[in-house]
Amino acid sequence: MNRFPFLLIAALLTLGCGGGSSQSPVAPSPAPSASGGPGSTGYTLSGMVSTADGAEFRPVAGVRVYVTLPVGTAGTLDVATDENGRYTLKGLPPVICEIVVTKEGFEPIHTEAQLNQDSVMNFVLRRM
Repeated sequence: MNRFPFLLIAALLTLGCGGGSSQSPVAPSPAPSASGGPGSTGYTLSGMVSTADGAEFRPVAGVRVYVTLPVGTAGTLDVATDENGRYTLKGLPPVICEIVVTKEGFEPIHTEAQLNQDSVMNFVLRRM
């Protein structure tokens, strides 16, 4: 089995998601409908977590998505993905935050993001 397509996809996603806290924060993709912002109840971060099996992506349920906000804000928020691998966190302030995506048996993903609008961030997990 040729693993090159999987490694290429993983490398591109790692680069696109910041790949770690030593790099600049990543600006997530805008969500189709932006309802957050100043004077509202905050921004929404949503997306899907999947695993790649060759060229096919499969959603992963029960993945924990943690968003750590700066000191003086709400602290750390987290949510588990549903049966379709989807997650949603609402009420996030406009900040740079750390995002950690974890599930037993998979390598954790660590990245940073600038939240300044409703955003979508998708992640692809790799097996350990």
